[in-house]
Amino acid sequence: MPSGCWGQVGGDRQLTPGWPYSVAVTDATEAPAPSSLTEPDQAYPGPSDAAQTEAAVAAFRRQLDGQLSVPASVVQDCLLDLWGSLPEGDSRSEVERWLTETLERTLYSVSDVSARLASVVPATD
Repeated sequence: MPSGCWGQVGGDRQLTPGWPYSVAVTDATEAPAPSSLTEPDQAYPGPSDAAQTEAAVAAFRRQLDGQLSVPASVVQDCLLDLWGSLPEGDSRSEVERWLTETLERTLYSVSDVSARLASVVPATD
């Protein structure tokens, strides 16, 4: 039988016996909350790091480079990456409003996107 978590047995995929996880049954009605969620100071910070925000903005601007217009789906994808890197606050709220708008549009002019992007996250170059 091959090593790893899945082994081939009679054509059916089955969990390899003895894999590192053991199964336990409890009477708990819900899973315990991870300690990071029970202590507010230790809450998951998410990827809201300034370097990640800069990388998301740079990638967004590269998508726009040399184009006159872009599909709303491209704007939406870039905004989702940007939203995930922003801390809670005005910029993130503005990106959320912009994301909602992308559902109703099919096309954006690059000049409009660039101006709006600069208003959300000013250019660093």
